[in-house]
Amino acid sequence: DQRQPQAANRLVIVGAVGLAWPSGTPLVLPVAATAVAALGLAPVHRLARSRVNRWLYGHRDDPATVLASLARELSRTADLDTTLARICTSVASTLRQESVEVRADGPDGSVSVQIGDPPDGNTWELPLRFEGRRIGSLRLWPRSGERLAARDARMLQGVADAAGIAVHAALV
Repeated sequence: DQRQPQAANRLVIVGAVGLAWPSGTPLVLPVAATAVAALGLAPVHRLARSRVNRWLYGHRDDPATVLASLARELSRTADLDTTLARICTSVASTLRQESVEVRADGPDGSVSVQIGDPPDGNTWELPLRFEGRRIGSLRLWPRSGERLAARDARMLQGVADAAGIAVHAALV
């Protein structure tokens, strides 16, 4: 729960301000100063956290941006190899993934495109589907120790669903 660390941080700030204030000062002054500081720093903290998250994880917190980027990339292509390459590029850049692979399972066999060198270890694989039929997969290799949160899984499934439509169109 995010509220517990925030409450502890506020208590530390109140305590520090109380210790730094000269003795004999009415209690209302350090409390008011602490409230003003906390209210002023909260937006700065949110902005800094948002920027750091975007730098580290790309647009995971904004699925619409990820899907819009993928749609822009896919609107400029029709052949299978270019479609797979653009899916890889879009997913890697918007989600800050070092290695991504997209595979299409067509009537003539499988075709895959991969960017980056996958590290050993954990992989996230999502099916690409069209009309309920599996037509390929999207694979990502997370950073060491990185876990796939439920909201990340939902966002990635949305990306895989959109990619499935594009791969199907390129296969036919």
